[in-house]
Amino acid sequence: HGDTAPLVSLNPLEEMRQAFLGAMDEGFNTPEALSILAEAVHQTKDLLEESHKNKKTLAQLSALDRFYRDLAARILPILPEDLTATDEGRLIDGLMDIVVAQYAEYLKHKDWQRADVLRSRLAALGVGIEESSRGFTWHLKP
Repeated sequence: HGDTAPLVSLNPLEEMRQAFLGAMDEGFNTPEALSILAEAVHQTKDLLEESHKNKKTLAQLSALDRFYRDLAARILPILPEDLTATDEGRLIDGLMDIVVAQYAEYLKHKDWQRADVLRSRLAALGVGIEESSRGFTWHLKP
């Protein structure tokens, strides 16, 4: 935290963004990248505390929000922001509905072997199936 310049000077968010991405590109330098994020979080906290006194901080907080979202999208591009809105998302949802229905059928007919094989194959792909009061649902495992 110490002598770091505040975020409000000479486009520091861009400097932080470049430093963070550079640290991640340099052999995935996680400690350096985390220290940059920690500084951004510290400064965000300071801005939040000031936000009730100064309306300019709202613009700065908005810029920080974009900063965090940009880094998350660049570093963790696992899924589109709204997967179900994409053609691929609709296809995946439709296919998974069929798979989940088949799984439920196996259980309904007490075909435990096929149910176990299907669940295992899905698990190998990082997909879990759970039963709830609404029936069976699927999710991507973390």
